Amino acid sequence: LSFWTIVRYAHSFGSDAVCRATMLRVLGEPDIAEVQGILDNDKEGVEEREVGKHAMTVTELVKQVTMIERKDLTQPQLVALWRGTKEPPPCVKNFPPNKELSKEDCDW
Repeated sequence: LSFWTIVRYAHSFGSDAVCRATMLRVLGEPDIAEVQGILDNDKEGVEEREVGKHAMTVTELVKQVTMIERKDLTQPQLVALWRGTKEPPPCVKNFPPNKELSKEDCDW
C-alpha cells in the first residue's frame, strides 16, 4: 500500500480532518485523543464539486503530450498548458477549465 493511496483513500471522506486523522493512525500515532481533537477542530469543511469531465480532459492532455508528442511535463507545466491563454490543444478546446476552478484548485 503506497503513501498516496492512503492519502487518496483518507481524503475521499470529504474532510481534511478525517484525512489527517486517518494518516496519523496509519503512521502509528499513539494518542487517539489527539486524533479526536483534530476531528473536533475541523471547521472549514470541504466543498464537493463534480470535476469528472475536467479529470478526463487532463488525462487526455497527459496522454497527448507524453505519448504522442513524447514530452515530459511537471505538474505546474501541465496546469499552465491546461489553463493557458494561448492556443489550447484540441482535447482542452472541447472542455476548458471554467472560471470556478482557481489556479490553486488546479494545482491540487
